[in-house]
Amino acid sequence: MLADMIRYNSQKQMTIGEFKTPFQARMDKGNRWVKLAESLPWVL
Repeated sequence: MLADMIRYNSQKQMTIGEFKTPFQARMDKGNRWVKLAESLPWVL
């Protein structure tokens, strides 16, 4: 039997597109790491 997971959804969680680097630059949607992050099920 699998343990029940605690599901928590933060109201302050940014999307990958909203994330800004210290230089205030937006992440490129064509970046392979951004694409990978968008393909993962972060919130179930």
